[in-house]
Amino acid sequence: MTYEELKKGKKALERKADSCYRQMDMLELKYIEEHQPFSVKRFQRMTVRLRVTQKTRDMLIERCKTMKKYQLDYEYSVTGIFIGFSIGEQGELRPCFYGNTSYNRYDEVLGMELTKEQPTGDCSLCRRYKDGFCYMVGGMELCKDCATHKVEEGDIVCPKYEEKTELWDRYKPYNHYPLVTKLQKEGKTFYRIYSKEWRYYTEYSEHEAMRIYQLERP
Repeated sequence: MTYEELKKGKKALERKADSCYRQMDMLELKYIEEHQPFSVKRFQRMTVRLRVTQKTRDMLIERCKTMKKYQLDYEYSVTGIFIGFSIGEQGELRPCFYGNTSYNRYDEVLGMELTKEQPTGDCSLCRRYKDGFCYMVGGMELCKDCATHKVEEGDIVCPKYEEKTELWDRYKPYNHYPLVTKLQKEGKTFYRIYSKEWRYYTEYSEHEAMRIYQLERP
């Protein structure tokens, strides 16, 4: 066997492996589509109800001996930004959340529902949008490969959504601020006034911003 033959053989096996992984992914997606309790889109807000199990309790006691009083069968809820489902050990669907929101993988899922308050906005108005793609984690100025996903009609805005707008100074009307964004945090509106090339920003609550600035050109 020559070195070239070795490389060709390994390439052929890698292609077969990739094909198998893709087929496995497709099978999981089909299973999720058939078993998810309701229609839900990525980045919608969801609440999942859970119950502490014996397996969770035993694991926590093993990690920390002071947790012997960890209450079994205790029910609790976790709300987060939905990014997909994982499949549990018994075939149950378990919501996965964006960021640091999580819950113990051994706790029993009792139910899930979308929250009443859902994010609103248009991805094409976000400062992280360019040419049909979302640059949620940055890299817009580098290349299209840095985009996290292609924006489709009906998409829910991501957790990094900042809607572009502009402001004028109330007391010095000719002071114009073109690099401004509006965003929501915990149900409240905030404005960020950026420096050149979106490098730094100063953040104001809606009340503070409207006291100093105005949205309309004077």
